Formats: sequence, structure tokens, C-alpha cells
Amino acid sequence: MDIEFLDLLIWVSLFWLGFSLGKKSGGGAPIEPLDPARLSSDALARIDALIARGEKLEAIRVARQDAGCGLAEAKRFVDLRARALRPGDPIER
Repeated sequence: MDIEFLDLLIWVSLFWLGFSLGKKSGGGAPIEPLDPARLSSDALARIDALIARGEKLEAIRVARQDAGCGLAEAKRFVDLRARALRPGDPIER
């Protein structure tokens, strides 16, 4: 084997090792959705209208802005809300 190839192999291995050690494990607690009581009635109505129009990203932004919550919490809320607003789909708990 060529020395340059071995050097490259070592660098790639070290990079991969560092990358894999830096990952978070997926064993954390599941993200709870936003409690609707934290939202104003105007914001909730606006979120429902945005979901109905297919504008989930804007709905997430409104939820985060009104409730002051994180992205994951707001996204989970909007996803569950969208499922609840669609007729015939079971709601994930």
C-alpha cells in the first residue's frame, strides 16, 4: 500500500470516529407537544387556518412566537393538530 493512501485512510477513519462519537444517542425522552392552554385563542385559530391551507411551517412559527416554546415542541404540536383536523385519521398519542 502507498503511504499517501494509508495517511488518507487514517484521516478518514479519525474523522468518522470523531463524527460518530459526537452524535447524540436517540435514547432521550420523547418530545412532548405544546400544551394548547399556552396559546391564545387567536393564535390557535390562526394555526388551524394555516394548517388547513397547508402552511405548516408558518403554523409552527406562530406557535413558537405565541407560546415561547422550542422548535421541536411546536412542530410536534402542529403535526398532532394537523392529524386531529383531518377527518378519518387516528390521532397519535
